[in-house]
Order: sequence, then structure tokens, then C-alpha cells
Amino acid sequence: MSDNNPSLLQAERRHPPAEAPLQGLTRSQERLPLLAQKECDQAVVPASEAPQQTSQELVKSVRRSAMDLLARREYSTVELQRKLLVKFSAYEIIDRELTRLTCQGLLSDERFAEAYSRYRSGAGFGPSRILLELRQKGVKDELSKQAIKKGGFDWYRLVKFAKEKKFGREAPAESKEKARQVRFLQYRGFTTDQIAELYAS
Repeated sequence: MSDNNPSLLQAERRHPPAEAPLQGLTRSQERLPLLAQKECDQAVVPASEAPQQTSQELVKSVRRSAMDLLARREYSTVELQRKLLVKFSAYEIIDRELTRLTCQGLLSDERFAEAYSRYRSGAGFGPSRILLELRQKGVKDELSKQAIKKGGFDWYRLVKFAKEKKFGREAPAESKEKARQVRFLQYRGFTTDQIAELYAS
């Protein structure tokens, strides 16, 4: 019945399926690096020029909530979108405000990836695990790899730290124990080469 009902069709266009936010955001993310500041300003409708049917109070509330979250720490674009969608059922407004924040330099996937890489490497996690977690937070692999490389992390020191914190400084006496330690370090996201270097020394 909904296929022939104009009202329901209009409602569906205003409220896309749950999967749409991430897909729409990905398209926005792909465009942003190519936009100059002037183009950014033209691509985004300022809050004061939003369509009349859009509540100005809602636009202000979305931006205020986004700014409050960003004041506490860095967020990826997708991560911040997910947070806002929990509070507001207004995907188009959220998407527009996220684009504005990105154009204004207040929201940056690159900056988030760098901060997250420092945080997780310091907690004893390797590059593979950090890359996976950034992917889950909506950051493109290219940006994540650049951030990890830019960090200049001493992976030998970090894998050694992770191993000694869990198992102590002594080398494993049996192959079974070594295999258990290797599995743990792989789970932590260290590469085969990094782990091999640790046990070869």
C-alpha cells in the first residue's frame, strides 16, 4: 500500500533508512578534500539561510551539541554523526552542520586519526589494530596509514612493552608458551615482522 501513497513516499524521502547516514557521509567526506574554502562556503547553506520549514532552534541545537562534544576531544566525522543521530532525528541538518564544521577546520578526520594513533599506541596496541579501529570509526584507510606513519612510533619498543607488561621480561621457556605470547601480540595488532624481531633479539 505504501508504494501508491504519496504521503508515505514523502515521509520516506524525509527520513531515509538507517543505513543512509553512513553512506551519505562517506560521499561528503570524499568531496571535502577537493573543496577550496570558497567552494566550501558555497556548498553549505548557512543556518541563517536554511529553508523556512527547518526549525532554526533545531539547527542551533545540533551545532551546539557538536561543538560541546568537540570541546572535549577530537572526533571522526562518522563518529560525531553517530553521536548526534542518537539525540536528533534530523540527518540532513546534521550532515550540513558536519560539513560546515569540517570546512571551518573544527572537525578533521586527519587530526582525529593522529590523536587516536598516539593514544592507542601508548596503550600498547600495534598498527594493525589501530588501523582496524580507525576504520570502524569511519576514517579512510589512506588517512589512517598516513597518521600512523606520521606518528613515527617505535614499534619494537611498543611490542616489547606490551609483551613484558603481560608476560614479564623472561623469554618463554617452551614453544607452547611462546605461541601463546605471539597470539596475544597479534591480537594487540602487532605485525608478524615486529613480533619476530622481538623474539629474535
